Amino acid sequence: MKRLIAIIAALAFICGTADAQGILGKIGEKARNAAESKIEQGVGNVLGKKQNKEKDEQNQEEEQAGQDEAEAQDDTPDAVSQNQKSDFVRGSVILFQDDFKNEQVGEFPSKWDIQNEGNAETAVVNGQKYLLFTTGYNFVEPLMENMKSYLPDVFTLEWDAFCSKEGDFGQSDLEVIFDMGKDDRVGLISVTFRPDAPDYYGQYHFKKPGMDDDVSGFFDWDQIKPYIKMGQWNHFAVSFNKRALKFYINDNRVVNLPNVQAPERFKFWSNGDYKYHGFTNVLLCAGAKELYGRETTNLSEAAQAVEKAIAETGKFVTNNILFDTGKA
Repeated sequence: MKRLIAIIAALAFICGTADAQGILGKIGEKARNAAESKIEQGVGNVLGKKQNKEKDEQNQEEEQAGQDEAEAQDDTPDAVSQNQKSDFVRGSVILFQDDFKNEQVGEFPSKWDIQNEGNAETAVVNGQKYLLFTTGYNFVEPLMENMKSYLPDVFTLEWDAFCSKEGDFGQSDLEVIFDMGKDDRVGLISVTFRPDAPDYYGQYHFKKPGMDDDVSGFFDWDQIKPYIKMGQWNHFAVSFNKRALKFYINDNRVVNLPNVQAPERFKFWSNGDYKYHGFTNVLLCAGAKELYGRETTNLSEAAQAVEKAIAETGKFVTNNILFDTGKA
């Protein structure tokens, strides 16, 4: 009996050991699978991070390449900016000058004459006195000793005009007209500003010398928008040298004509329908930048120009004289 019990106990022990070994085997297998899964997951994470890093680096490189290309394109001048030059050189002999500083507000300026209908008077904008067209459509011209012909073969003409702030009411129209003799028009430059748009545009029209042909064109808001200062005074200039005419807005050249009829007189035209129609800081000088950049080196001619300027106006204009501060 005891022997039978011992045999049964041994068999139970053996079966229990086998089950335990099976259980342990299953546990070990699960542990291995989990470990392998962890390892595979870790490797996957490492590879994924590496791939993401490589992808991010590739995206950054592509983004940088796009920025470099965009900057390269921005640095490349377009058709408009290639034509803009700040090459204006004021003439050395002052023939006429008026900043309206000594004029009485509300009175017609003393250095000017008026034609046609309408009126004009001295007014003030942003602390600057100017000639304001108040009513009607009319021309004003400077009072010169020889009213029939006073423009030399080489001259510069400058003036300032006020451009309303964006959204303001009305528009500004101003034309500078060039004549032969009294009324034979040979050219004009017209500019119009509409602040409510905003929109600024202009046109030019000039006769060819000794011909019936002419040359004309337009400049629009897209072309000159970078140069206009709204709500401020803007500077305009014309440079003429025997046959070549250039027109500037705030020192940026917008018109360049190589061969037009030489004028003898100039006048301004505008109307009094809206506010700010007018001009100030008018300066007419003899002399200008030489054609195609050729500069005068003849000291005798330069000395004669200075003597003439002092004799006629008591003053003269110099350009590009540079020296250290505190030294003569």
